Amino acid sequence: MPSFKAPKLPGSPRLAAILGILALFVVVAVVAGTPYVRQGVENALLAESEAKPAEKVIDPPAPLFTLSDVNGRSVSLTDFRGKWVFINFWASWCGPCVVEMPLMEKLNQTMKNDPFVMLAISLDDAEPVKIRQFAKELGVSFSVLMDTANVAREYGVTSIPATFVVNPDGLVVAQAQGAREWDNPEMVKFFRDMMETAPKKD
Repeated sequence: MPSFKAPKLPGSPRLAAILGILALFVVVAVVAGTPYVRQGVENALLAESEAKPAEKVIDPPAPLFTLSDVNGRSVSLTDFRGKWVFINFWASWCGPCVVEMPLMEKLNQTMKNDPFVMLAISLDDAEPVKIRQFAKELGVSFSVLMDTANVAREYGVTSIPATFVVNPDGLVVAQAQGAREWDNPEMVKFFRDMMETAPKKD
């Protein structure tokens, strides 16, 4: 299972400013005591952490799930069988997560004519309506789901952001730990190549 190979988010005044603004969300989350807070704070401080190397294993089946999105609609992974599914675990209090969301949206728009679906699974304890508003302010159009069933644990997520790609057969074929420049041409090429080289069914 390959790990994503793309430039990490660059250090820049813009990135630093965004992380500074989002520090408030981290403080609020610490007070709330959510289960991912400690790692979330570490992620905010280590916005440019390197991706963890992928394990040398056969592509495993993606853990199935059914969750509600921020609009109350039920969404199941099996709804997208036959498509490539991009699954991103994130939270509003995680600085790097929020920084990469608009970049994910750009990738989503680039791939809109492909058999490609993007899902963002929120680990927030906040009410869905608040996360819906947060996502709206970020300008994202892809589905945002609420992790009310510990799906992150099923995927072995220990820190966020964490991203997984599930192929049309329901297997996890790629993963990434940490934020990425999802709109980078190299990243788009990564997905195009993966789709083109995938075994074709008769």
